[in-house]
Amino acid sequence: MKFEKTSEREEKVAAHIVDAAYSVHKTLGPGLLELYYNLSVLVPSWQFK
Repeated sequence: MKFEKTSEREEKVAAHIVDAAYSVHKTLGPGLLELYYNLSVLVPSWQFK
């Protein structure tokens, strides 16, 4: 299987998503419904440029 190199923008977006997910998990802890994790990650991301 051959993979394409990810762009710098894709790397930045991926890093932002992982950081947000970690922050949510660290702040709110495990055990929340997936919907709430998704909202907690997505809402701050709307400001991402």
